[in-house]
Amino acid sequence: MPDSTPLFNSLPQAGEKTNEKGNFDSLQVTAESPCVGHCTTVLGDDVCRSCLRTFEEITHWVKMNDEERCAVNQRIAILAN
Repeated sequence: MPDSTPLFNSLPQAGEKTNEKGNFDSLQVTAESPCVGHCTTVLGDDVCRSCLRTFEEITHWVKMNDEERCAVNQRIAILAN
């Protein structure tokens, strides 16, 4: 069963400001995997429809450090909002 730890502590709200790196100031993401166990990249998708990671992000996840994983999860949170 997939871990139910939330990936995002808060999502950006409409009109919310970003910091100098273009990141949402109140957007706090974790380094937890967004995988929900239904990967569509095995079906030929370049981006998984379940977790929104690219094939490259999925295959390199175990080699990524926490900062890199958080960057991926932040991109996903922004896309999902």
